[in-house]
Amino acid sequence: MIEVLNENQKRSISSTLHFLEMLVDEIERLMDTPPNHGILFEYELPDARRAFAIQRRLNELKKRMRIVKGIFDLEARPVDVGRAIAGKLAVAWEAVEDTMPSRLRGYGALEDGDAAKVEEQLSPIAELLLDLRSLVIGAERDRSAGDDSRETEIG
Repeated sequence: MIEVLNENQKRSISSTLHFLEMLVDEIERLMDTPPNHGILFEYELPDARRAFAIQRRLNELKKRMRIVKGIFDLEARPVDVGRAIAGKLAVAWEAVEDTMPSRLRGYGALEDGDAAKVEEQLSPIAELLLDLRSLVIGAERDRSAGDDSRETEIG
């Protein structure tokens, strides 16, 4: 263990390793994605030889990250999955809102009938995203209050 780093320096290294860990997780998820998984995307996976080489390098990267964590005595930080999901859902809702007719008109003229169709199709998606976020946030509140009645209501 090296004790020459101050807390801000450790936090900087830890943040970088956290970013790398999320990147590795995302790459591994993509590598495990079935080709017919997507709605608007068709996933083209690398051939088996390349996939094996990629996974080997990812394992080396994770091993090196564990070594760095130990050498610099970095602590694992808890990740509140509910908050992470709620944040992603908020960003997704904003993206959907940016495709509503009032925003699409910024890209050019949009007939009223077409605008109504766009809103009719996208509004339910926006509502579902808000519902999902409410469920996640509600589950967080229920957990913190020690009340599991919401969990029973959901599932």
